Amino acid sequence: MKEIKKISIFIIISGIGWLIDLVIFFICIHFLDLQVMISNVISANVAVIFVFSYSTRYTFQNVGGKSSLKLVMYIFYQVFSIFLFSIIMQFISSILAHFPAIYNIRQVLAKIIVTPLTLLTNFIVMKYLIEKFNLKKFGG
Repeated sequence: MKEIKKISIFIIISGIGWLIDLVIFFICIHFLDLQVMISNVISANVAVIFVFSYSTRYTFQNVGGKSSLKLVMYIFYQVFSIFLFSIIMQFISSILAHFPAIYNIRQVLAKIIVTPLTLLTNFIVMKYLIEKFNLKKFGG
């Protein structure tokens, strides 16, 4: 599959995952009154599993091993990534809190701001993990 097509499909799948993520994040922030970091951890993990499941079916060709083990590896990457981006979002949200006009939506804006970078890093990591990383070389 050509790279442009892969990227396009990944963006569509990730877009759906992002909407799932954003809705759960919004509910956690505004209805459950959770902090940004906790809300992002919850919402992002749901989206991660969705995006991985659909991307391995429709975007990437699984090479060299069990996709279930690769999912575990991807989740470990995401734990680090979600933690890092949650800290960045908390920082952005605290800056945006100084602007009264957007105070009530600052957390969602912070999530929107970090989204392009998370999309790029997730595509690169998933492409390598699914198509390039061969678990058979390690006995998997």
